Amino acid sequence: MFLKFSRLLLPLICVVGLNVPLQAYAFGNDILTIGGGFSQGYINTNGNNYLGETRDGSFKATEAFINFHLQPHRRIHLATQLLHRRVGDTATNNDNLSLEYGLIGVSLLARESFAISAKIGRIKIPTGFYNETRDIPSSKPGIILPRGYYYESNRDSISNDGAALDIAWQNELGDFQLDLQRGKIRTSSSNLKQLDLAGLAFSSKVTGNMANIARVNYFTPDGQWRLAFSLVDQRLGFDFDID
Repeated sequence: MFLKFSRLLLPLICVVGLNVPLQAYAFGNDILTIGGGFSQGYINTNGNNYLGETRDGSFKATEAFINFHLQPHRRIHLATQLLHRRVGDTATNNDNLSLEYGLIGVSLLARESFAISAKIGRIKIPTGFYNETRDIPSSKPGIILPRGYYYESNRDSISNDGAALDIAWQNELGDFQLDLQRGKIRTSSSNLKQLDLAGLAFSSKVTGNMANIARVNYFTPDGQWRLAFSLVDQRLGFDFDID
């Protein structure tokens, strides 16, 4: 269990979370691991609202997930995670479980200092330092992440539907990793909302196309420093009608 506090634009965010230890089950030579987690947060701001009405305090910060990992072959693995999330008044809140990621991964080449792997399915987007780990309560950073880069108001932004290629290598200068991904941008049907502005009713919907993503990671030999460069080419559409 852990407790975290963050301040940005004068908010107070408190998150209490619990990670369930992984359980492993053997089916012949196949190994299935099951894990999960839960977090409940409290958000209070004395300036701007954050993901909803928070100036009087809000407990609308609940997340629960369960994940599965199966390795039927030493070079092949399958992984998936189901998520329940209600945070603020965001468009992707849901009362049911949603598929956050689900993929098949294949190790194409594995050497002592060089490796290539591929993935297909619903895959986490390799951008920045935190996008691939911000869905896990115990690994959430203790700060509010830049909302223009990590879209907390739309949790669908954590993964795309497509394919990825990962290349990693080591030498005396450090560890290097190249992540390449092409996928369909996810947009939830719940993005369709009714807005009331100046007495007019608006219906709005966000649509997504294909995204091309590349990221280069560098770790110093002592592991104390990490540098990353991300390049994203994607297009989002915004449609609205006046009712």
